[in-house]
Amino acid sequence: TDQLWVDRSMRGQGLGRELMQRVHDFGKENGCTLATVTTMDFQAPDFYIKLGYKVDFSRSGYSDSSTCVFMSKSL
Repeated sequence: TDQLWVDRSMRGQGLGRELMQRVHDFGKENGCTLATVTTMDFQAPDFYIKLGYKVDFSRSGYSDSSTCVFMSKSL
């Protein structure tokens, strides 16, 4: 799968950060130099920013005036 989701009851324990670190390590071991993520503005952009991701662009027009945020990070 290509989706990451941590149950609300398990958040704040570093699980998401650990999972993303493993993804980044796997990517580096396999020659990847760039990681990309897509999230909604009401979900996790701040989480990814804390991990070093930068916003590449945003696309508005989704339900309830939400925005899809496309982000990347050099590995």
